[in-house]
Order: sequence, then structure tokens, then C-alpha cells
Amino acid sequence: MLRQTSRLLLFALLSILVLTAAGCASTPEPTATPAPEIVPLNPVKMEGEPVRVAVLAIRSAVSANAQYGPILDYLSETLGRPFEFVPVSQEDQFVQVEKNNVDFTFNNPLAAVQLRRLYGIDFLATLSRTNGGPEFSSLIIVRNDSGINTLDDLRGKTATCVAFETAAAGCNFQVYHLLQNGIDPYTDFSNFTETPSQDNIVLGVLNGTYDAGFIRTGQLERMVAEGKLLNLDEIHVLDQADDDFIYPHTTRLYP
Repeated sequence: MLRQTSRLLLFALLSILVLTAAGCASTPEPTATPAPEIVPLNPVKMEGEPVRVAVLAIRSAVSANAQYGPILDYLSETLGRPFEFVPVSQEDQFVQVEKNNVDFTFNNPLAAVQLRRLYGIDFLATLSRTNGGPEFSSLIIVRNDSGINTLDDLRGKTATCVAFETAAAGCNFQVYHLLQNGIDPYTDFSNFTETPSQDNIVLGVLNGTYDAGFIRTGQLERMVAEGKLLNLDEIHVLDQADDDFIYPHTTRLYP
């Protein structure tokens, strides 16, 4: 929490927004599971400025709004106080917090730790997704017909990731994996850039804008489910791990 908020408002946000967000997550389950039913609270009339909720839009603002917008609308109708959806990028979330422009923020663990170190924010809750268990991982992807078959083939190629400093599964996991295999993406790639949207990273690899892309587990499956990717055969996952994890991945699993 970033600004002073009433106990009732805080309780409502935690009991509804955080605990039901996992059920509304956009990552598809291997077997479809209905989202938990939201039990309405008694309407409470509250006055004050809108409660601004920053959401890290790692895919796109549209996708983030589709996931969190309905819950924020429900809170607005139930509490009688507007909840405002604020999509933020990896960099913009730091600006918004520094300027005290938002009341709550949903982001990845790495960014949350940095925000706490820099601005002293409080951790209220951790989102536990209903798929993948307590672990997740990351991928290095290329086009299936690119001729890039090994990590060493990436030397001299172009690549993109979400953010160099604040994206764990969208950049840092892959960088560490490459360094462990004797490849420094900052010096061994011909060009290494940031692309805030993971949807755009995948599409950029497919259309040839980048030779390789760094994304988190579950991203490809979401795009197939939404019709943004025809099938997984278009993509090759480099150095794919041989384990029983629900999603294909390149790097080790992280908690």
C-alpha cells in the first residue's frame, strides 16, 4: 500500500481483488476450472478520490485490463468508491510510485523488492496462480525455421527481452542461463533491446524483427488460447529443459 487507506477499503481489496485474481488469471489450465464465485459485500458508501491500482502490463494494457478491470469495477460498485485501473510498464511503475500517483501496485517479485528498497512500499499479499504450482521459469524462443538450434547459434544475432533490470522471467533468468553457458548477450548478440510487451516479443520473433525473444512460462499457451498464435509449432524453445513441468522452458525453475 502506498498511501493511507481505510481499514474497510484495505480489507475489501485484499479479500476480493487478491484472493480472486488467481481464478481470473489469463493463463489457461490443462483442464478448464471455473473461477471462484465472488460473494458480494454489503454496499458501502465511501467518499474520496479514486483508488488508483497500478497493474504491470507485461503483455499489453488491453490484456491487463481484461484480467483486472472486472474486479476493479466490482469493487467500485460494491464500495461506492471508484477504483481506477492504471496500466504501467516496467519503468513507468517506478515513476508512478515515486510520485505517489497510485495506491496499490501489482507487479513481479523482482520489481516489488526494488520498489520496497527505493520507496519503502509495504507488501500486502502474494498472488498464487492456479496453474504451474509454486514455481515458474522462462524461455528463449526463436522461429522454428530460423536455423538457430543451440544457444551458441545466438552469437551475432538480435534478441529482445522485457526489461534488463526489472524483469525476472522476462529477461534476468535467461541472461543468467546464457552467462552460465559462456554467452554474454550484452556483448555476444549483435543487438539486444527491450520490448515491454511479451505479446510483441513473440510476434516480433515470428515476423523476423528479432532472431530471439525472452519470455516467461505460459506466455505461448496464452497466445494460442487467445488466437494470437496459431500453434506452438511455429516456435522453437532453445535448450529446452527435460523435466515434468507443465510448460516448456529453457532456464531452471524458480520459486
